[in-house]
Amino acid sequence: MRKNVTYLVITGILLLVYSCNFSKKEDKMVSSCNIVDFELLSNKETILMSDFVDSVKMIWLKLPNDETIGRATRICFDSCHIFILDRLQQKVFHFDMTGTLLGELDRRGNGPGEYQSVYSCIARDSMFYVFDKMNQKILIYDYSFKFLRTIHCEIWTENLFLLPDGSFLCFTPQYLYDASNGIWKMSEEGKYMEQLYHDAEKYPLVSSEWDPFYVTSSGTVGLKCPAKNEFYRYHDGKLTCVMKWILHSKTALDFPGIENCASVKEPFWSCPIFIDTDQWMFGIWGEYNGGPSEIFSLYSKQQGKMYISSSLTVDVGELSLMGNPVSANLSNGMVAIVNEEFLLNMSYKPSLVNYEEKLTSGQNLLLIYHFIENGID
Repeated sequence: MRKNVTYLVITGILLLVYSCNFSKKEDKMVSSCNIVDFELLSNKETILMSDFVDSVKMIWLKLPNDETIGRATRICFDSCHIFILDRLQQKVFHFDMTGTLLGELDRRGNGPGEYQSVYSCIARDSMFYVFDKMNQKILIYDYSFKFLRTIHCEIWTENLFLLPDGSFLCFTPQYLYDASNGIWKMSEEGKYMEQLYHDAEKYPLVSSEWDPFYVTSSGTVGLKCPAKNEFYRYHDGKLTCVMKWILHSKTALDFPGIENCASVKEPFWSCPIFIDTDQWMFGIWGEYNGGPSEIFSLYSKQQGKMYISSSLTVDVGELSLMGNPVSANLSNGMVAIVNEEFLLNMSYKPSLVNYEEKLTSGQNLLLIYHFIENGID
């Protein structure tokens, strides 16, 4: 049985602590969404990737011999462009769709066009946005990384998403910062506009480098509240809840009022990696304060059925491993990277005929998984 996601993926992506803060006045919105009730530890033998993945595209990323991608945490696709944010080196690599390197953004500092810490990035309409969370500013460049201008955020935001009109959808946890907690909008000048969802409730949660904002095939904005396992859609100025997971296993909801997960001594489960498509909801779960293990969940929206397993068998494409999932702005798909560092930290030795030499020589392989548009037969 080929398990392709190691404990490193879970422990590496679970980094900080925050809480989701949403309002009791929005209870009616949550109660009207699709409730998915399941037992996380009720495992089937395995989940086959061919159950939900139609095909995989492989792109070799060509870098100079003295360079490598340290830790990819965000990938942005736009037309013929691929931007990969390396949080470890605090730089951005720009490739075309053949994997040819077009440029690099590496400007740490305090001067014009420079950043202290790149937290996330957005590529759209030949404009590249870099969010420097430490300094609460958004730097804008063109695709050749020529600096254009800076947006200074009036109120602290933890995550943001660029809307079609140039404004931003923002998410901020309350107890960490004196800010407008919950979900709110910010203008293209960085000014506070309106509150969409607010609450003072607090739950412990190990935060993730995975972006809680994501795009959908319908063009709406998706958003996951990690503490409450609730999924939202933003469209035409309105926020609605579309799905809520109710687990018969301990999660952050079992520890209300606790702000810091370090104060929780019991194990509880969280889902830092998730993919929400038209027909599927795929998740990779880790246990905080627990052992080195992971659980995979696959929800078929067509069947209304949840599949749970501690094993995922990769039977699509030429590789026997999935790679390290990376948050990306693609709908109906999942993106992963395989490189030498990933292979060295795997708990088993995969069979990589025709690929091992390239991967062990410092090259990076980008995998784009296209999900099946229909449910399981």
